Amino acid sequence: MMSRAIAHSSEAEWKALLPMLEDAPIKPASLAADTGYSAGRLRQSLEERGIGAYIPLYPNQSSGQVARGEFVYHGDHLICSQGKVLRRGPFRNRFQSYKYQALQGDCQECPVKDRCLPPKEKRRQVALSSYYPEFVRAAERNRSQEYRREMNRRKSVAEGTFASLDRLGWARTRLRGLAKVDCEGFMAAIAHNVAKAVRRLGPGAGPTGNCRAGGPNGDWTSWPASGGGISLAAA
Repeated sequence: MMSRAIAHSSEAEWKALLPMLEDAPIKPASLAADTGYSAGRLRQSLEERGIGAYIPLYPNQSSGQVARGEFVYHGDHLICSQGKVLRRGPFRNRFQSYKYQALQGDCQECPVKDRCLPPKEKRRQVALSSYYPEFVRAAERNRSQEYRREMNRRKSVAEGTFASLDRLGWARTRLRGLAKVDCEGFMAAIAHNVAKAVRRLGPGAGPTGNCRAGGPNGDWTSWPASGGGISLAAA
């Protein structure tokens, strides 16, 4: 484990990742994580840093009229199936999205308005995340062989780390407060790295005698090798 961070339970975990990347001793080439890290802002930040993100998409990030091809995305406007333009409106900060709107005249004269327009609406409006280009890029990457390889690697590396920390007694924190929990996490990371280093060095590298703080078999070489909580691959 080269870098670690904690986050309050009321906040999204991915928000703790960006400062952690700044503190990492090496620049990662890729990052694999679970769906909890599928935030548009995080994906954009990783792309700007040249880090490949291998993260599953939420269903609502890979669905909708635009994703299904009912509208074609062109940045500042959409094109509907009848070739009409929906112009992008002001940015809605609360929803981190834009609302695209068609001209009322275009919709009222449209031959498919009965099945296209919602009830009581006189023109078509489509809300689209400001991070839609990131989701399109992610959907394409998630269909690749590299994505499957990185996710399989994460299962062995990251999940192995969680199991190792559980055996070290950090399945549940014993203290309260972010500062105290942070100290616990720091000590657990040190213990995990020491156990992993001893295992890599081979039998006889650890302390001799009866070590109560040893691994599952009572020795310092029985801990499995594993990496960080999220899988980071260096270039």
